[in-house]
Amino acid sequence: MERGLSRVFMGSFAFVASFLLASFTEAAEMLPLFRATALDSGDPAPLEIEIQADFSQILGRRYGYGTDKKARLRVPAEIRLVGDEAKRYPVVQMAEISGRGALRGNECSFPPLKIEFQGRPAAPSYFQGVDEIKVVTHCGKNVLGRSATLQEQLLKEFTVYRLHALAAAPANFQARLAWVRYIDTSGQMDEVNDYAIFVEDISDLTKRLGAKRLFSHKDVGLKSYDPTRLTTRVDQFSAKEWVEMLMFQTMIWNYDFEVGHNLKGIVGEGGWKPVPYDFDYSELFYRRVGEIPTNTWMAFPYRCLSKAQVDEMVSFYKQVGQEMTKLIRATKYVSYESKQIAIANIESATRYFEQMPRPHNDEEVSPCSER
Repeated sequence: MERGLSRVFMGSFAFVASFLLASFTEAAEMLPLFRATALDSGDPAPLEIEIQADFSQILGRRYGYGTDKKARLRVPAEIRLVGDEAKRYPVVQMAEISGRGALRGNECSFPPLKIEFQGRPAAPSYFQGVDEIKVVTHCGKNVLGRSATLQEQLLKEFTVYRLHALAAAPANFQARLAWVRYIDTSGQMDEVNDYAIFVEDISDLTKRLGAKRLFSHKDVGLKSYDPTRLTTRVDQFSAKEWVEMLMFQTMIWNYDFEVGHNLKGIVGEGGWKPVPYDFDYSELFYRRVGEIPTNTWMAFPYRCLSKAQVDEMVSFYKQVGQEMTKLIRATKYVSYESKQIAIANIESATRYFEQMPRPHNDEEVSPCSER
């Protein structure tokens, strides 16, 4: 659904869309996992799913802040659909699951999960073409100390993924809301039923776009690791691509990212591009912020862009802001009070874009360097 909404919008602003997305090949047909029927509100219907595994081996461990990904305990899992999709895809899918996450992997009583398949399942599996899935769980603990319930926090984060699709599709991590029944096969834990977000893995995103991935130091142990695509500095990215990402993060009032943290990278014809994820720290729905922090727009790499590039991006994000506002008003997954906060924050960010000083360059300065 997210990509469908985005395509309607992009068709209305083709000149801007081509400017932003020309670096990538046309996205392939969306895989079944990330398709969703639309509810009356326009919201995507949750995927109803059941996961059976020995969760007693996963919960209670720590996974974040330096945990060796290769050393994570993986346990066998059976995954089956239990909603309308089960009529078309009744087969049980075997996989392995493990705990993951940085903050949430350390602090949550029910940590985020990773589902890994042995090779991408083939049709008629519901998970055909999918390598891995990041599962954002309900956490089980209010690690951010917000007044919203855990369920409200998860639904707001899912909505931010939908907003990012409006701004960046197809170069965004696809996300699917799910209602998950977790069944512990050891018998030591009660059944748990709650919302989760299924997020596309970087390997599937690059396959979908026909792009190559970038790596951080945390990826050195991967078989696919390529030191020529190691990212350690902002100036390795295209200045335009980096600033576009900054503008979206400003729209959602999120500053919890840096090179190697809550950003993956891909290689396109327009240069190296950062792709954000993990929007739990976004303040969009929680706090009406009057002033944008003064450190939001630094001299680098913004100063390397041309005035025309910035004007075009501002025009694009002004239209994106209108589409974001429409989506937020329509969704049933967010309360009325939170919607009002979000709309005010989007309007504030849009005004700032229009008023911020423009670079003096007639042409983009390339390569752009901090030095």
